[in-house]
Amino acid sequence: MKKYVVGLSLLIAVLFSTSPAFAQKGGDKKVKKEWKKKAKTYVKNPLSLKALVENYQKTIDELTKKNNELSQRYQELQAQLDKCENQSRGKDAEITNLKNQLSQCNTALEATKQQEVKGVERGLIFKVQIGAFQYFNINQYLSETQNFEGETKDNLNKYTIGKFKDYNMADAFKKDIRKMGIKDAWIVAYYDGVRIDMKEAMRRMKEGQ
Repeated sequence: MKKYVVGLSLLIAVLFSTSPAFAQKGGDKKVKKEWKKKAKTYVKNPLSLKALVENYQKTIDELTKKNNELSQRYQELQAQLDKCENQSRGKDAEITNLKNQLSQCNTALEATKQQEVKGVERGLIFKVQIGAFQYFNINQYLSETQNFEGETKDNLNKYTIGKFKDYNMADAFKKDIRKMGIKDAWIVAYYDGVRIDMKEAMRRMKEGQ
């Protein structure tokens, strides 16, 4: 036991003599006195010093373990961050590509708009004029009479113009056509693309079909 106390005293003396306070020229008398007093206490009770050292060592071990855990967690988070950044760069590249495609589509659309004017057929077109009148106007029917169709039936070539949902409008158009000199103009009816007689057409019109 005496050898242990002597050895412990020498250890304390070495530790205190190498501390910054002792390393300074002249030292700090107050600090020296305080630590000499503590050293005597630990010499008299080495188990107390042992417990203190062990407690410090335990704290160091716990902090070291915690530091390792935090370092590992940091590495995991850094890996996740790197992955997110890579995905973000990939998405940015995809967005840039889509923007380029959209720009190309818009450019093509504008070029198409410039080349085609709605309602106007480009190139050389021939039309047959059927009349020129100063006081006769059938413009109110134009939205309904743009469909000119022909068919051959019963050894006759038959032509129709216009598609009317309203019978009265069709009748008014017929009368104006007759004023143009086409005396044979009359109304014909179709149901689901099949020609039917006017009696059947009137029946269906009354029934709301």
